[in-house]
Amino acid sequence: MRKYALTLTLVILAIACIVVAVLVHQNPTETNQNPNVEKQPPQEKPRVVQDFATIFKQADYVTELNIYFQSPLGGENYFSGSGFVFKEKAGEKESFYILTANHVVDIGYEITKIVANFKCGCDSQEMEILGKDSVIDSALLKFKNSDYKFICNTAIFGNSDELTPGEPVMAIGSPFHASYVVTVGVVSKILNNPTDYGLPYSSLVIHTAAVNPGNSGGPIINKYGEIVGINVVMFNPNWDNPLATSFGGAVPINAAKSLLAETQKEPAPQEKSEQEEK
Repeated sequence: MRKYALTLTLVILAIACIVVAVLVHQNPTETNQNPNVEKQPPQEKPRVVQDFATIFKQADYVTELNIYFQSPLGGENYFSGSGFVFKEKAGEKESFYILTANHVVDIGYEITKIVANFKCGCDSQEMEILGKDSVIDSALLKFKNSDYKFICNTAIFGNSDELTPGEPVMAIGSPFHASYVVTVGVVSKILNNPTDYGLPYSSLVIHTAAVNPGNSGGPIINKYGEIVGINVVMFNPNWDNPLATSFGGAVPINAAKSLLAETQKEPAPQEKSEQEEK
């Protein structure tokens, strides 16, 4: 009798093991998935609306650019513009650059040096011009020290094609040598015909955040903390009217991205000269 009971128990255990094995095969866990099933790509991190005070605190990437040049009256002089640091990553290598307005560095005089000061308090760095485009009024600067690593927050580019009138934006710049001044407004209009107003641009983001000399090259930032434009001009549709209000005019960041793409294709200026010598 005991032998019969033991045999029955072993049979039941064997059947139970077979059932479990079948269920596991039909319902693979994450650690035992069917290799023929394609894995779903990870979802992108959602964009989060932030208040502008928080965005400003995190905007370590904003720079004040001091452009030194030989004065026609003799001696060295300088003026200030603005810009912002962004990062590009290729594999394990990280490279850092500053984007600004072309007219900040294309001044008609011999530039002796360009010095970037940083909102985050990092040591000032000397810069070199890597590429520039007068049509879109944008310039790309590289760090003279090629091994320099910017250890603070870098800029995140948005999509300027998504901008709509009424959308809030913030400008940061250094007008009249006052460092890292914040002004806030809204997008007033996407101006697709600036040449009708005597402005040599294909398009401009017109906004109500106040800008002044020294803001040029600085960013306008959307509610997600993304760079959506580069301030380049004060815009007034009727300069002859003393009561008319001026607006800020910014090159859409999508236009500036084309400069980055072209600069990546073309050898840097020093590389071009080396190639010509060969």
